[in-house]
Amino acid sequence: MAVNLEASTELTQGRTLKATHCPAYSSASKTNSKPPGFYKTFKTKLKENYDPTGDYQLMSVWIFFDVDDQMKLLQHSWSDMLVLDHMHQRMHNSLPDETTLPNGQKFDLLSLGLLGVPALSEHFTEISGKLTDLKFDPSDYICIKFLLLLNPDVRGLMNRKHVQEGHEQVQKALHDYCLTSYPQIQDKFNKLLLILPEIHVLASRGEEHLYMKHCSGGAPTQTLLMEMLHAKRK
Repeated sequence: MAVNLEASTELTQGRTLKATHCPAYSSASKTNSKPPGFYKTFKTKLKENYDPTGDYQLMSVWIFFDVDDQMKLLQHSWSDMLVLDHMHQRMHNSLPDETTLPNGQKFDLLSLGLLGVPALSEHFTEISGKLTDLKFDPSDYICIKFLLLLNPDVRGLMNRKHVQEGHEQVQKALHDYCLTSYPQIQDKFNKLLLILPEIHVLASRGEEHLYMKHCSGGAPTQTLLMEMLHAKRK
């Protein structure tokens, strides 16, 4: 069964990538102004207990980052966010393991979340189980997604300080949210942070599989997915 991982990547990153094309993007990025506070923005949205799907208000802080930094951050985190997104969709939106397209073709959705590596399913299920035990909700999801995205350790950032500040402010917002909304779950915040490296390990194994498949001629070359893979290895 052919699995269109590029399509999944575009869907997973779509909300973030589209933000770079919003009307305010050009002027904001050119001025390289200091981004507005992540903490205040996230605190406001988390209090609303909102569904982050399609919400561009949080992207108002993203557009203030340098364009080159945006691309570096996306190239470094796309696979981690893809895995996280599939876990979130399965937990909160009843995403099935597979679906049937209008033409009758079966589409293996779980394989997309595993980046085409069925052997990762046990690890995927284990991480999902930990998130379930922590009552991982949509507000946790959007915070964790931004923590994966805003990685100050990415090489070659133009303005590492802005990324570091954003990362720290999202962490603070998540910390406060966990304390106020889930006081009954001991140390939920730190337990969520400990899951990030596990997601990265799973995503990295998937990336390696895709890259080896590409090198052996088993995957298309001129695709967004392969551009991301190559960019991360430069």
